[in-house]
Amino acid sequence: MTAKRTWVIVVRASLIGLLFAVAQSGDELISAQIWIAAGAVSMVVMLLRDFIAVAAMRRARLVPAWSRRRPPAEAREARSLQSIYVLLADAQGSPRVHANIFRPRLLDLAIHYIPLKHGLDVENDAAPVAELLGDVAWLIDPAVIDRTPSLADLHRFLDVILEEQDLVPR
Repeated sequence: MTAKRTWVIVVRASLIGLLFAVAQSGDELISAQIWIAAGAVSMVVMLLRDFIAVAAMRRARLVPAWSRRRPPAEAREARSLQSIYVLLADAQGSPRVHANIFRPRLLDLAIHYIPLKHGLDVENDAAPVAELLGDVAWLIDPAVIDRTPSLADLHRFLDVILEEQDLVPR
């Protein structure tokens, strides 16, 4: 029990006891017993109220947990690809975002999708990957750090690594 709840119990018990003490007017022993009883009743009422609130919360927490489902893989993939456009806008204005967030994200996309869609390993098959990407191969080249891609470059890059037109928003 917190200090605030203890003070609430003491104040309620004092008020209830004071009312009965005024009504009894003179018998201090009875008024002390009434104060103690009022404090106990107040404490029991607060504990019951807390118990009921916690029981209702536990029930309410279980229902959404059962009904919550992850979005389908296609929706998660599309959202992940849409976020790259936001990163491109941030990278064009900030060299730090470009170097630390945008370029590693492009490399992660290439490492993930090129083996899935084309069967090539980005680290081991560097020449075939560069041939596959063509004029946008510089996007995953770690030596090129001062060049920010345009929106068209990013579209070509995503079209090549995904080889699907539906996932890339236009």
